[in-house]
Amino acid sequence: AMEVYRLLSEALAPVAVEIATLSESELGEWVVELKAASKPGPRVVLGRTDLAQRMERFVVVYGQVLRDQFDAVRYADARYANGVAVRWDEPLVAFGAERKYGIGR
Repeated sequence: AMEVYRLLSEALAPVAVEIATLSESELGEWVVELKAASKPGPRVVLGRTDLAQRMERFVVVYGQVLRDQFDAVRYADARYANGVAVRWDEPLVAFGAERKYGIGR
């Protein structure tokens, strides 16, 4: 677990986000709860493999879309091969991000 924590912390180094909790499910899937400036952040599901690459993909999405609305993100799933799924606390926040960043549904 300490090696996974170190690996993921390195991936998060470019942004001002830290790991609040790190856990492994019975199926071996890793889940991280993040925090930024001592505010709780979203839960990020990383899966069982390619943890650093998946966290790096989340960091890219964070830098491009989520940074300004970090506290409005409830959940992120980084198990996809080419992106990250995001669940917002409020649907209107997602709509606002859609207009602001040109994200398609």
